[in-house]
Amino acid sequence: MDSWWLHTLIAKMIEEEGDLGTCNYYYNENDFRLRPNLFAEIQKTLRCRDVSFSLFGGFPDGKGFAVERTMYDNVGGIEIFYQLNNGRFVEHLSDDWDFGIRVIAAGGKPVYARDSHVEINSRRVDSILQEVITGVAYGQDGIIIMKDVRPDGGQQTSLSDTTPEQSLQAWHYSIKDYVPKNIVLPVLLNPHLLLDSDAVRDFFGPVVADRLFRRIEAIKHETRIIDFTPIHAYKTPAYRLYFEFRDEIFSAMRRAMGEDIGFPPPLPACFDDVQQRDFQRFVWYFCEDRESGMAHNYFANGGVF
Repeated sequence: MDSWWLHTLIAKMIEEEGDLGTCNYYYNENDFRLRPNLFAEIQKTLRCRDVSFSLFGGFPDGKGFAVERTMYDNVGGIEIFYQLNNGRFVEHLSDDWDFGIRVIAAGGKPVYARDSHVEINSRRVDSILQEVITGVAYGQDGIIIMKDVRPDGGQQTSLSDTTPEQSLQAWHYSIKDYVPKNIVLPVLLNPHLLLDSDAVRDFFGPVVADRLFRRIEAIKHETRIIDFTPIHAYKTPAYRLYFEFRDEIFSAMRRAMGEDIGFPPPLPACFDDVQQRDFQRFVWYFCEDRESGMAHNYFANGGVF
């Protein structure tokens, strides 16, 4: 952690009267001297994070966040959720993320302190790179678990770079994880506040922002969901909005973050035979599916880098 990490983070929270403060983080470039392709993809993801956290304030993702004590107590603190894995209850590892959602849903204001820095340990891409590339670094089929990423016997593993094909695949999983969580979810939780903000409207464009607002209200009405804080309550609508607005969102991202962001990754193969008139309906089926876990697998199960 930077020596001024906490001071800078709290100062930003005080300045903007924030209840939840998130910091900026980075990988040590020296750890990637022999892996320039992989580092380039990671940097793209972190560049996206910087822009979205600047727009929306961000969510806590386990790396140097702070919360105002009264708000922490009001939402009941950080709760560990559980899920079933092979007949056993195991911890669901998005406790930090779900806590941030509860704070924001309770009216807490998130703020992003760009000048507060924390370094990320590179162990995940050091020891399970293939699982990162294939989008299962955090589990699969909807089960989000912590994998042992320590090198065997405490020895440093052989570090290799990604090929261009692997780099593209890693980027696709990273950006599919990033967009529903960091761009769609904030406006899903606070459409009235955010989609009326000048900065957010400039990002999406006024026409898209208005369409997005109307679509969120329609989804709320048709599903009768008024509380998006439970895990599966927010995932399905966030995934649906990703599919329905993916072209417009990536267009906004290219404007804000650079042309190298590119275009949306290919749709799942099950949509190959779906007619355009049926697309929105089958997106709902795909995102609602709890049995196969295909939607979770498509969106990388909660994280890549």
